[in-house]
Amino acid sequence: MTDLDVFRAEVRAWCADHIPADWRQTQTGVGEDEFVRFQKAWFAELHAAGYAVPHWPREWGGGMSVPRQVVLYQELAAHDAPRLVLAFVGIHHAASTLLVAGTEEQRRRHLPAILDGEIWVQGFSEPEAGSDLAALRTTARRVDDGDGHFVVNGQKLWASGGMHADWCLLLARTDPDAPKRKGISYFLLDMTTPGVEVRPIRNAIGDSHFCEIFLNDVHIPAANLVGEENRGWQVAQATLGAERGMTMLELAERLGNAGFGWLVQACARTGPDGHRPLDDAVVRDRLAQFEIAVTGLRGLCRDVVVG
Repeated sequence: MTDLDVFRAEVRAWCADHIPADWRQTQTGVGEDEFVRFQKAWFAELHAAGYAVPHWPREWGGGMSVPRQVVLYQELAAHDAPRLVLAFVGIHHAASTLLVAGTEEQRRRHLPAILDGEIWVQGFSEPEAGSDLAALRTTARRVDDGDGHFVVNGQKLWASGGMHADWCLLLARTDPDAPKRKGISYFLLDMTTPGVEVRPIRNAIGDSHFCEIFLNDVHIPAANLVGEENRGWQVAQATLGAERGMTMLELAERLGNAGFGWLVQACARTGPDGHRPLDDAVVRDRLAQFEIAVTGLRGLCRDVVVG
């Protein structure tokens, strides 16, 4: 057996012992408090096993090789492990940003805290700045009062998990006269700061995963600036880059394993009309097309990650 074969067997054994077999049933329709409790407990389980942040540098608790990371995500997907919904922004976006552009003080303050359960939200999109992110209009005005701070005003939209977040990755315009990609700065925002208001956005079935964040004269210390003032657009590329590569592979593996399996099972169940969707030739054809597409996506992601 190769080293990867041994590691795969270890992960499989761990999954068999630690993944709650009924987690989908027990987490369906639960309240926000129970959702947060379960997410934090599951993150702690992964962290204890060394599986929570394998992509981080070794000095911060990671250091797993890329081939091992691929095996890990394949097995977690194959065993239908719960996704790290609340921790996702922290372990990927926030960590990647801090490791690339943060100060040593910022890294020492937040990376261990993320491993202890600190929750992050991404404050990028706005009502008129989604696909054209550089059109954002939230402002941050520097106030020189000794230590220095910024006063922020504006609104953020589609902030996933905002109501549970401890900290926010925030983009704001610090130079209104500069070309739009050159007048933006990047901040770390403590969500308990006065002037921060989070409002859930409820969908048609009552879920409120997305939020709006309103910022009214919010004071952010200059020490929470990431990178240089007015060069936040460059820093944001490190954040957005975290959405590619290993995170895409993880999602592709989940789609190709538990996701597709769940869809087939749903189509195999008898509906209110007494018929099974799987007996319909059109449904079977679309399922086959979906499986082909997902298989291609998994292959592409593996090629990008592994090379």
